[in-house]
Amino acid sequence: GIELKGLNLLIGPNGSGKSNLIEAISFMRAAPREFEDVTHKGGGVTEWNLERPASKIDVDGVDNEEQRQNGNEPPVR
Repeated sequence: GIELKGLNLLIGPNGSGKSNLIEAISFMRAAPREFEDVTHKGGGVTEWNLERPASKIDVDGVDNEEQRQNGNEPPVR
C-alpha cells in the first residue's frame, strides 16, 4: 500500500491518470458514510448495502520512464 502524509505530489505527463487517482482516493474515502451521495452525484447506483464486506482494490502503475518508453506499462485495474 501507499501511505500518504502531509503534502503529496503526483507528477506525470498529461493523460497518465493523476486526476483519476485523486478521484478514486476521494471516492474511497467517502464510502461508506457518504456512499449514496457520492454515487448519486457521480451517476452511479442510488442504493447500497452498507452491511456487505469490504472489497479489495489493486492499483498498478508505471514507476519509471524506461518502462513507459519500452511500452511495458502495467494495466490499470
